[in-house]
Amino acid sequence: MDEIRFELDCDLGTPHFHEEVEILYVLSGRVAVMTEGENFVMGPEAFVVVNSFQHHELYREAGSHTLSAYISLEVMLQAQVGSVRCISNLQPEQEEWFGLLRVKLALIFRDHRQSQGERRLYILSELFGLLGILKQQFERKEEKGTRGGAGTERIREVLLYIGKHYAEEMSLQELASHFYLSQSHLSREFQRLTGMAFSDYLRNLRLSKAAYMLLQSSVSITDVALACGFSNTNTMIEGFKRQYGCTPGVFRKKSSETAKGGEQQEAADEVSYISLFRHIQYAGELQPLNKRIEEPMQLEIDVRKGNTPCVLCHREAVSVGWARDLMLEPVRSAVRRAREEIGFCYLFTHGILDDSMDVYHEKPDGTPYLNFTYIDMIFDFEIAIGIKPWTELGYTPKKLVSHIKNIFGTSCINLPFDQERWVFLIEGFMRHLIERYGILEVKEWRFSPSPAVYSFYGVFSEREYLDYYCSTARAIRRILPDACISAFGLDTGAVTLPGDSTLRDFVKFCAEHDCMPNEFSFQCFHSDYRGIDKGETEIRISSQEGNESREPIPVSEDPDILSKEIKAVRQILDANGGAGLPIVINSWNSTIWQRDLGNDTCFKAAFIVKNVLENAGSVKALAFNYLTDYSEKLFANPNVFHGGYGLITYQNLPKAGYQAYSMLNGLEEILVESGSGYTVTRSRDCRRIRILLYHYCHYDKQTRITSQIPEEEQRTFDRYYSFRDEGGLSFRIHLQRLEEGSYDMESYVVNREYGSSYDLWMSLGAPKEFTERQREYLERLAVPRYQYGRFQVMDTGRLDFSALLEPHEIRLICINKR
Repeated sequence: MDEIRFELDCDLGTPHFHEEVEILYVLSGRVAVMTEGENFVMGPEAFVVVNSFQHHELYREAGSHTLSAYISLEVMLQAQVGSVRCISNLQPEQEEWFGLLRVKLALIFRDHRQSQGERRLYILSELFGLLGILKQQFERKEEKGTRGGAGTERIREVLLYIGKHYAEEMSLQELASHFYLSQSHLSREFQRLTGMAFSDYLRNLRLSKAAYMLLQSSVSITDVALACGFSNTNTMIEGFKRQYGCTPGVFRKKSSETAKGGEQQEAADEVSYISLFRHIQYAGELQPLNKRIEEPMQLEIDVRKGNTPCVLCHREAVSVGWARDLMLEPVRSAVRRAREEIGFCYLFTHGILDDSMDVYHEKPDGTPYLNFTYIDMIFDFEIAIGIKPWTELGYTPKKLVSHIKNIFGTSCINLPFDQERWVFLIEGFMRHLIERYGILEVKEWRFSPSPAVYSFYGVFSEREYLDYYCSTARAIRRILPDACISAFGLDTGAVTLPGDSTLRDFVKFCAEHDCMPNEFSFQCFHSDYRGIDKGETEIRISSQEGNESREPIPVSEDPDILSKEIKAVRQILDANGGAGLPIVINSWNSTIWQRDLGNDTCFKAAFIVKNVLENAGSVKALAFNYLTDYSEKLFANPNVFHGGYGLITYQNLPKAGYQAYSMLNGLEEILVESGSGYTVTRSRDCRRIRILLYHYCHYDKQTRITSQIPEEEQRTFDRYYSFRDEGGLSFRIHLQRLEEGSYDMESYVVNREYGSSYDLWMSLGAPKEFTERQREYLERLAVPRYQYGRFQVMDTGRLDFSALLEPHEIRLICINKR
């Protein structure tokens, strides 16, 4: 539409101008702006209004994006908006009006981008509302009251006429004659209203139109010159040299060279738009500039009620991914730290029998033999630090498969075709463990046959898997009858799909063939399996490129999906012969995608606390997948925070999610009360009260990024745009039946300011080259905020206090009687 147009990443590093009024909005990163009399740098969500024919320059740093809204001169004249000064980061007193301008700009851009034809009237309505704010709040004072009157109105008509006929031959004398004005009067008024002479105005207008045509079309330079009113090509070329410092041809070439294309850029564009679109949700709240007021959650807590043990599942196990990674010192360092600080009991690994572990071999005559050198190094380490192994018995050595068709990274996910040699491998493995570590030690470990997950994608049939599982379980128990077998390994979202009978069939098979596991293990990545293409998804999960570039399976829109799926799994087990057997999750995360940028944020802290608390008692283990970013088969990303799965970065720097485990450790042994956003526990003598609060905000389907974006974008994009912005969460807590006396209150907070190494990294400017000094700095500062207070409880036994949590915040409140 003619009234307004938009342009992404207008990047002209030379002084330029245009007839239209420009609203330059920074989507991500930083942009330096130089305009008449003012130079400044703008960050994300900052914007500036550039007046008609106002000379300006802008320079974007790498990875930054801008959006320019160009409002036609005709619309500006209709709205009677004069010259404005509107620079969001230089006028803090106008912040509320800036918020409303962002909302209106977001609404206009959304409708313009999606259906400008159908929503033309809505766009114009919001546009004139935006211009009304500019006129009322930002028009330069010296211009108010000076732009009215018949003379000014006549000059506006002149400007509109020029805008329509700029491509035609035109002189000041002809223009004055057309409007029945004297040439001297028109010249004076024109200079007063526009700040420039008529000839300069017309030349600048034509150059501006020509520059736009060069950028938006492939029309020849000669045709552009004629279409824009230049008498010949040389005149336009000379004008371009003076204005832009280059010829039209060079101008066009430079612009085309900076243009980006392809899937990655489309993803980057979507990332950028999010920072603007997110303001749409405030449209109702900012009319007229009303503040959102949340009703506080009232908690009346009798600290002496209840005698239920607080049984949590967060420390039972954690996953480190590939077994071979335990030979790397950075991974070992992270495991030592987690064992000491969190106290994990089991360490889940897969790939212990993979060819990279150099276990299975055959002599020239085909006789099999086993080598346990690397395996011993791994288990020796685990035993030395006091953590118990939970070992998945895969992947299949390539010599035991009939054809190498299905590969996970470099590993084979086919089932063994030679069951006799597979049993030889399993029995030999178990005998070696008992001989080296002793039967009393090994029977405390967990063993999981290869998971059934790939039967879901058609890599092997359900029947083939059942036969494989039975022979593997029997081989384990022949050597160690008391072995703890944790089996199955499908996703909770897959086995609870309507009509799926995989879990039911597995339980019945185990009962009929006397190979029931000690516990049923699953993975859960909070995924939505409805309607996915299983074949394509399997390829995307298994291939390095697919896993890195985009999300293999969409996340569920249900924030409570884990508890619902666990409940459904429990019902299936109880109805088919698995009643009473524990449920464990050996691979758990909020997404199956290992490049989800939200993995590094405070979101993970609230996610962990919410799901651990809500599923306490329903599962025996909830093993986070993974402990560190050293996982699977992905190429290392140079960015410290690149969306890796881990609780700890490559550099052994804990993320906010790691801090969540420390807070969960702070809870006491008796559960008093639990609900959405909170859990209250106490010691048996009621002298210690622990309250854990969390403000979980789920993924936002409309704004979440599901494709890999460039490394530079990762350092500038605000990743919290991917989540619902639900405002603050307020609690008013009323504790009752406390013992009279003096108490200490301590609180620990993890949010975007405290305890989040990612957010501190961003505050440092997101350095690409991450030094050891910077790592040590973040290590020292990325700790929860600590506050202390002392209070007296009177004979009423009551204590009242409040807490306001930011989105994704977790807070542990410790109350101790002195």
